[in-house]
Amino acid sequence: MAGGAITLSPPVSHIVFPQPIESDERTINIPIPRIDGTSEPRGRPRGDVIAIQLELSSATGVRPDWTFSIPNVRKLAPFLIDYDETLLHFDRPTADGRALSISSGAQTISISAVPSIAIFNKLIESSGWSGHQT
Repeated sequence: MAGGAITLSPPVSHIVFPQPIESDERTINIPIPRIDGTSEPRGRPRGDVIAIQLELSSATGVRPDWTFSIPNVRKLAPFLIDYDETLLHFDRPTADGRALSISSGAQTISISAVPSIAIFNKLIESSGWSGHQT
């Protein structure tokens, strides 16, 4: 189970809700509130893209060697896209979660926990350095 908040701006508001972790123990499907004011059916692909910031306040039931807590380090952005398995214009770590882009017609967005060792390896990535889990 993960708890989180969705911030919409303007006006600024938070939607706080619990959301179950999927059976793979690493993915959360987060509902996206309708913000465009149109009468078009939801879920229909659209050409416009919006940015959302997801803040996860807690997570339980996640695989023990995976985490949703990603350091707020810009070089991890391309790395996150590999795990979130969705076509995004951007996916960046933030202080308490992630900033992502989605179609304004989207009903949900899926984000994934990331292997802790993979985060460590990416952070120390440099000539002559590597990390391994045994």
